Amino acid sequence: MTAEERFSSSIMIDFLDNSEDDDLASYLQDKLYKYSDNYRGASVLQVTNNLWFVTLQNQNNTKNFLLQKFIDFKSSEYYFKLTETNLKLSDVITAASLYKSTKPEKTPETPPTQNSEQK
Repeated sequence: MTAEERFSSSIMIDFLDNSEDDDLASYLQDKLYKYSDNYRGASVLQVTNNLWFVTLQNQNNTKNFLLQKFIDFKSSEYYFKLTETNLKLSDVITAASLYKSTKPEKTPETPPTQNSEQK
C-alpha cells in the first residue's frame, strides 16, 4: 500500500467511520495528499453527505477548507471543490448538529399484520 493509499484509508476508516465513498477516497489519495509537502497533518470531518470540513496543520499554521462533492449534469460523474474558509471547527460542529437534528430519522417499514389487513 502506498503512502497515499494509507492516508486515504486512514481518513475513510478512522475519521469518517468506515465510509465507503470511493470517489472521496480517490480524491483524498490523489489530490489532498499532495498537501503533505507543506503540512504535517490533516483532519476531515463529515458535515453532510456531500460536504466535509478539512483542516490542514503545520506547527503554527492551520488552514480550514470546505470540501464539496458535486455531480456533473452532462456526464453524471462526481467532482470535488476544495475552498478555503474562515469557519472554525466549532462553527462546523454546530452546523452539522443542526443538520442532523432536522433530518428525519429512518424508520424501518413494518409489513402489515394479519389483523391490520382485516380492518
